[in-house]
Amino acid sequence: MLDKKINMYDYIEHVVQIIKKNGSVITAFVTDCETDFDNDIGDAMLLDMETVHLPQKYRQSIPLETVFIQEIKDIEIIE
Repeated sequence: MLDKKINMYDYIEHVVQIIKKNGSVITAFVTDCETDFDNDIGDAMLLDMETVHLPQKYRQSIPLETVFIQEIKDIEIIE
């Protein structure tokens, strides 16, 4: 799990930098969170990968990326 305990809802509507356990780094806007995603996979954050600076530009179609909390090594609010 995470090196530090987080409340995933604290990151909604913020641009964050996520370091995943596999070493990849993601910078994105957290649009929402899901608890018990698909009932047994675990909690997840839904990310707008195209927004890396505030304010978020609302588009008709936002391709959201799902990142599971169990995959996150570290997370930090950028904006």
